[in-house]
Formats: sequence, C-alpha cells, structure tokens
Amino acid sequence: MIRNFLNQYFSFSKAEKNGTLILVVLIIFVLAGYLIMPKIIVNRSTDFTDFKNEIEAFEQLISSAEDDVLSLKNGEKTFENMDNIQFFEFDPNDLSVDKWKHLGLSEKTINNIRKYLKKGGRFYKPEDIKKIYGLKMDWYKQAEPYIKIREINATDVNTGTRKLVNEKKAPLIELNSADSLLLTDLRGIGPVLAGRILKYRNLLGGFVRKEQLLEVYGLSYETFENISQAVNIDTNGITRIDLNSAAYTKLIRHPYLDVYTVKGILNYRDIQGNIKDVNELIDNRIIPEENFSKIKPYLVVSIKESN
Repeated sequence: MIRNFLNQYFSFSKAEKNGTLILVVLIIFVLAGYLIMPKIIVNRSTDFTDFKNEIEAFEQLISSAEDDVLSLKNGEKTFENMDNIQFFEFDPNDLSVDKWKHLGLSEKTINNIRKYLKKGGRFYKPEDIKKIYGLKMDWYKQAEPYIKIREINATDVNTGTRKLVNEKKAPLIELNSADSLLLTDLRGIGPVLAGRILKYRNLLGGFVRKEQLLEVYGLSYETFENISQAVNIDTNGITRIDLNSAAYTKLIRHPYLDVYTVKGILNYRDIQGNIKDVNELIDNRIIPEENFSKIKPYLVVSIKESN
C-alpha cells in the first residue's frame, strides 16, 4: 500500500525526468557563472586626469577673462592703479592724444574715440563717453567729475568759458554711412537696434527713405518719430541690382523680392534676352504694383550687346 502511494506521487515520466535534468544543469551553470565571473572580469577604473586638467584650464581661462573683461588686448599698457592717474578738467571732444595718454587710456581706446569723433560723433554729456569700446568703467567713475563739455557757440569762443551741456541738438546722422556707435547717439537706439539697422541696411543695399527704419524689427513708431528729424539719407552709395546679370541667389536676398517675383524676373529675362527698362517689370505685371515703388530704386539694367 505504501509502495503504491509512493509510486503514485513520486514517480516521474521520461519527459519529466529529462526536464528535471535540464533544469538541474541550468542551475549548475548559473551558480558556476556567479562564482567564476568576478574572477574573470577585472574592474577597470576610468582615468579622469585629462578631463580634470581641461576643466582646470578652462576655469583659469574664465578667471583670466573676468580679470581682463574691460582691459585692452594685445598687451597694451594701462594704469592698473587708478590712484596713479593725475586727473584734470577736460573736454573729450577736443583732447589731444598725449593728454588722453596722461589720463591713463591706451592707444587702442584713444583711436576708438578719435574714429568716433572723425565720423561726426560728439560727446554731449559725460556719460556719453561710456559708449566707447574698451573704456574701463572704473576709469570712468574716477574721471567723471573732471569731464567738462563746452557748448560750441559764439559766446563760448569769445569768453573761453566752459559749461556742461544739458541739452543740445545733435548734427544729422547719415544713415547709409553711420556705424553702430554713431547710431546709438540716436534717442531710443541701443546697441541691439543699431546692429539690426546695419544688418537691414546691408540687405537692402542702403536706405532710400527714412520710413524704411520702421521695417527694422523692434523699432517702434514712437522711436522712429524721435529720431526721424535727427537723420538724413545720402542715396549716392546705394547698391543696385542689375536685372540682366543678377543670379537667383542675389535677387532672392533682397527683402523686397520673394520667390514668386524672382522666378518671374528670371523667366521674363530668358524670354526677352535683355530687359531694356526697369518699368517693363510693372508693365508686364511681373512685380505687383504695390511693391514696385519700393524695389525700383534698387534696380538697374545694363544692356548686353548681341553678337
């Protein structure tokens, strides 16, 4: 009876025996692997020495840049101790190079000042000089009490008196030749807007009317009203596009020409051979009438001689 009981619950078929054997073998392999693998695999430590050296070099570079952020490059000598500078009252609009040097400025900063003045710029109040590239702010703080800007008028010339300018009408700034520093003299125009004006001017080929400033991104109508009387435009240097030779890449670059119009111009040119007059583009409806007056000042035709 006991034997029957054991046979009933503890006997295995051939398939069960094979399965059990395979399972035992797998368990043995797993246990063996668990015991052997740590001896086979060698822990490799990562060498971060080069990386750490690069980080230290970068940190030293940043530290050096912070120390020199307002200093001049190329080893130009400047006063490290402001106490060594013997300040005196001066007008930055008419100071000689030697006197600038005596005030502790390097040749590069002095050249930036002279270029600014040569292009028609002028300092109307002491803080205007802070716009000069390379000027150290700690120098300005020391120099500010000594900056005395003269008004240029008959009384001033006769008496030689000096007085601070509170408000003075600036000379007109010519938009097609002004650099970014000169543009920041305009009310409401900072370095960012000045840069955008120059970029748009280059895309256009030059300004032909003041109202084009309203097409500059970020320049509000209020700002335009403030500066419109302070600028003028010389169109003699306008860059024009030759309709008979300009490639697609040159035409499409202009803000007033879109893909559809450029393809129309090129197709018309292929058919005609030569465009004899700019007005042909409006007469043949290649450029929409509302856009033609805007783009016309930038177009020119040169007649190719046929063989």
